[in-house]
Amino acid sequence: MDVDSSGITNITYQLLPGESSFVEGVGDLVWGDFNGDDRLDFFTTAYTDFDFAVNAYSFMGSSSGFERKLTDNDVWQHGASVYDINADGYDDVYVAGYSSGASVYLGSATGLVKYTTLGDWWEGGEGRPPLLVISLIMVKYRS
Repeated sequence: MDVDSSGITNITYQLLPGESSFVEGVGDLVWGDFNGDDRLDFFTTAYTDFDFAVNAYSFMGSSSGFERKLTDNDVWQHGASVYDINADGYDDVYVAGYSSGASVYLGSATGLVKYTTLGDWWEGGEGRPPLLVISLIMVKYRS
């Protein structure tokens, strides 16, 4: 929505042209710059409360709005956060999940790419401590 002196205008289809606004099972939405172009991007989780897979999308910002990109097909994704996990200059996404485990999506010049699921050690980037995902809701730093 856009609000100005003339009232409220729905600009959804300007920012999300065509079928870009068609998504299913969105639970969380997080913002970042996933491809390093200095434009705001966002990610929507594959949120369902049953074992029916839905799509997780990244929406890449452009001068004309956002372009929807299929990022994953998953179930039970609840909770997401953005951080440059590997210190490469691209924002990355960590998503907590239930039956399919947690997922890490790494930013790159082309956008988000799925890296791994629950249980892997992440060796971290320059100046960042390695971490281990030890449960669906807890991240513990290794000294």
